[in-house]
Amino acid sequence: MFGLLALMGFAAALTPLSDGDIWWHLAAGREILHSGAVPMTDPFSVGAAGRPWIDVHWLFQVLVYGGYQLGGLLPLVVGKAVVVAIGAVVLLAGVEQGAQADATRSMTAATSGGRAAPTTGVDAAAARSWAGGVFVPLLLLALLAARPLLLLRPVVLTLLFAALFVWVIERFRAGGRARVLWLLPALQIVWVNCQGLSALGPAIIVCHAVGAAIAARWGRAELPQGGPRRLLLVGVACLAAGFITPYGLRGFLFPLRLLARIQPGAGNIFSENIAENVPPFVLARTAPGELWHLPWFLALLAVSFVVARRELVLGRCLAAAAFVALALMATRNVLLAYWIGTPIVALNVAPWLAQRLSQARARAGMARFVRPTLALVLLAIGTLTVLSLRRETALAAPAPFRVPADSVATIARRGGQGAIFAADHYGGYVIWALFPDFRPFIDTRLILRTADEYQEFLGALGDPKRFDDLQRRHQFSYVLVPSAFPDRYLGLIQHLYQASEWKLIHTDGTETLFVHDPVGVEAGIDLRSRDVTTRLLASLDGRYGKDAPVLRAARLHLARLQLALGHLDEAKQVVSGAPASDVDAQSLLALAHLLAGDIGASEAVARAAVDADPRAVTPLTLLARAALQRGDRSGGLGWLRRALAIDPYDADAQALLTQMEQNGPPQP
Repeated sequence: MFGLLALMGFAAALTPLSDGDIWWHLAAGREILHSGAVPMTDPFSVGAAGRPWIDVHWLFQVLVYGGYQLGGLLPLVVGKAVVVAIGAVVLLAGVEQGAQADATRSMTAATSGGRAAPTTGVDAAAARSWAGGVFVPLLLLALLAARPLLLLRPVVLTLLFAALFVWVIERFRAGGRARVLWLLPALQIVWVNCQGLSALGPAIIVCHAVGAAIAARWGRAELPQGGPRRLLLVGVACLAAGFITPYGLRGFLFPLRLLARIQPGAGNIFSENIAENVPPFVLARTAPGELWHLPWFLALLAVSFVVARRELVLGRCLAAAAFVALALMATRNVLLAYWIGTPIVALNVAPWLAQRLSQARARAGMARFVRPTLALVLLAIGTLTVLSLRRETALAAPAPFRVPADSVATIARRGGQGAIFAADHYGGYVIWALFPDFRPFIDTRLILRTADEYQEFLGALGDPKRFDDLQRRHQFSYVLVPSAFPDRYLGLIQHLYQASEWKLIHTDGTETLFVHDPVGVEAGIDLRSRDVTTRLLASLDGRYGKDAPVLRAARLHLARLQLALGHLDEAKQVVSGAPASDVDAQSLLALAHLLAGDIGASEAVARAAVDADPRAVTPLTLLARAALQRGDRSGGLGWLRRALAIDPYDADAQALLTQMEQNGPPQP
């Protein structure tokens, strides 16, 4: 079971690099090894230059830079999967220890006449087997569901350390030897120098210690004699370990600053505007389907506690509540909730299942079907894992559209020095590839920014006057922003494309690079030229031609960029060859016709898209717009109601409805 879990856990976590944070981590690791010291102030960005930087990730950064030196990105991607696999195996060991402890506690209570609930009748060996059999498929499913959150970040090490904490505590519960607990402060010292989430270690300890203390008052022993006191003592030692960083008290308090940044509520700009910090059920309104599995997991967790109510381990209940609360605060924490919650589900339901199936065997011999059923489930999960791997791009290169490699290469070839206004998720790669000659204005280390500063950055994306003010203050040599991921940069792209002192010198439809050219010596790229569009399409075909889904996405990005710039004929050129079943491409084509004033053509294309996918909201919204342009307000409202019935939170449909209510029929 351990080997199978390790292999399948490794495969589930094997994904291409798709996160922008890793690049500034690599750059920091490079600087630490070259200078022999951890950074105390920010050397990398323009907007926070010289500001105190509590780089609690420094040890992770040294490790990943060392891995990169061995062979580029591939060792990092493989290493991440190895860490996840090891963590999964450690969790399984913890589950087996916990099941053994539960069985021993139940039998002891039954024979001693204590006030604990009656025994389930499952011995320790059977309990370990059943708990492991439930845990393995559940964890693999959870890893597959949360695969987009399994990023190459310090959180991967947090998964491993959290698993080790669970294993040590459950081993203490099973064996009763206090010496094993003193592994935790040693682990904590390493953890606090890898990530700010190291505070979760003492939190896990406190949950179990407090839960055991409360249970003891009810006459139930969740820990060995004196266990709560010993566990709390170890927890204090782990808290003290939080000071053993290059940053002392500031490093110890750093997790509280992180917690404040993800605290949901009106006015928290870091929670409202960063997708991973948005509460998951809020994010589901704008990205329906991405977290479809979360309600099912929460329901399963709740049911497991109902099933285990007579033999409930209160410490696990408190730990589950804490991690679920974190997950409900911010989407980025959903992975942590699955990681800690899945073993708790297995430990809760395994005794109940074992008892029920044991009774069924006595009555009808049904238990012989358990092993084949488990084998079929694991085979199905393995098939899903293989299919997921087949859909991935090359592991030795970043995922498509995530890194502005061509634009950065263009800057490097041109030489010079200066400041770059880049998208925050591009900033890390700019640091990695161009530091110290060029520095980004901002990157994803938003802990270095105040709320007002981040608001200033966001405001500059949609207000040309705000951007021009930033330009006067910082004298950016280049602007490097995407046309997608997210589309909040389109307003700035429009402004720069029209401004005489900025010239577009590179784009592939996804990344756009503008150079500051106040004297007018740069020729720039004219995207209105049909020949330029033809060359861009040929370049995309050459780069992504062997991967049809990626090529399709690249062409869609280029079409959106052309539409944003008002180049309607060129946008049509990009998507004209798309099949009728490609609803996204047909929606862009319909929008191009609508913006060009050809309402009939727009409606024909949009209707065909709706026929291809009746639940596609975008073509329904376009049909509403077209009807309103023809003066058919009733028809427009009908299409709009249909769109909102499918997705009540669709931004375009909501905006159209608001516009209708305030200003009457909109103009395209």
